[in-house]
Amino acid sequence: MGHIDTGYQDRVVAGLTRIVRDRALPADTLGLMLCAIRAIFRRNGVTYPRFAYSAYVDKFGQMTVDYARGPDDLDRVSRYRLGSVDHVTNMLRYLADALDLNDADRIALFTDLRQWIKVDERAQSNLEV
Repeated sequence: MGHIDTGYQDRVVAGLTRIVRDRALPADTLGLMLCAIRAIFRRNGVTYPRFAYSAYVDKFGQMTVDYARGPDDLDRVSRYRLGSVDHVTNMLRYLADALDLNDADRIALFTDLRQWIKVDERAQSNLEV
């Protein structure tokens, strides 16, 4: 499912660059956001540390992702716990607010987040309400 406007990714990356320059967020939060955004957008390039292009949600709603600290770690990738789905969603909402993304850009960002999740083990209900 493609987006009509993929330029929003460039706007997000440019905004994150501005946030880095202005030091508008704590370093650990910023590093986590940068790694996650690069992975969600499939733009890791040659940068490290890096998250994999697929995230996982366990049955308790905790998101994890494979993680490599450097090129020598690619053989022994470890799993990194991002936090709950709510935490990651709120982190991206905060980012969208900080970057003043319009509605279409927000929809595209969260669509990309959903596509980043390869496995979701939370209970699914087929009941119609």
